[in-house]
Amino acid sequence: MKKYLTPLNILVIFIVLLVFFEYFPFGIKNYKINGKNIQIPRMTFVEKKDKNEIKLNSFRDSSSLKSDIKSILKQYQIINENNKIYYYDIKQNLLIKQYSLKKGFLMNKIIIKYE
Repeated sequence: MKKYLTPLNILVIFIVLLVFFEYFPFGIKNYKINGKNIQIPRMTFVEKKDKNEIKLNSFRDSSSLKSDIKSILKQYQIINENNKIYYYDIKQNLLIKQYSLKKGFLMNKIIIKYE
């Protein structure tokens, strides 16, 4: 007897794939902008890029993204100036002023401000 994809099987496959893409740690990739490499979480999509700012969207879970952001920021030298924390990459002379995550309903937004 042949087995066909039933709506229930399709739904189960969809849910498994959704959970996989939502919570699986995909790691980090380099994004080149203005001659500098900025590390960003994988499975993120550039929404907008300006002179000193990148806005990314991701459908990944916010806790997974937070974990990736922590991992990225650990690689930079921490500078504490006027009660603000900045992250500095000596090799590229790159200063990260903000690397924030804003939770959304379906998409989470990452904002990176740099010099």
